[in-house]
Amino acid sequence: MTSNDDATTGLLDRLAAYREHLTRLDTREIEHYTHLSGQLAELTDLATSISRLQREHATTLAQLTSPSQTGAEHNGYNPSTPPAWWKRSSS
Repeated sequence: MTSNDDATTGLLDRLAAYREHLTRLDTREIEHYTHLSGQLAELTDLATSISRLQREHATTLAQLTSPSQTGAEHNGYNPSTPPAWWKRSSS
């Protein structure tokens, strides 16, 4: 019976070692998942910010280039025509 007990003890030791190994693997995978989830949240926030900024720029650009905004009440960028080069005073 001694050899049978030794075999059983050996198998139980191996099972305990496998359990410890699996526990370490589970812990490592949980850490990886947590880290990747945080990175995914950061990327999602960044994509949302970029999308919002793009919409704001598109709206502003549409306001600046709208042909209906002419005349004195126009508040956008409206540069004056520069003087002809032959009419400029020499400095």
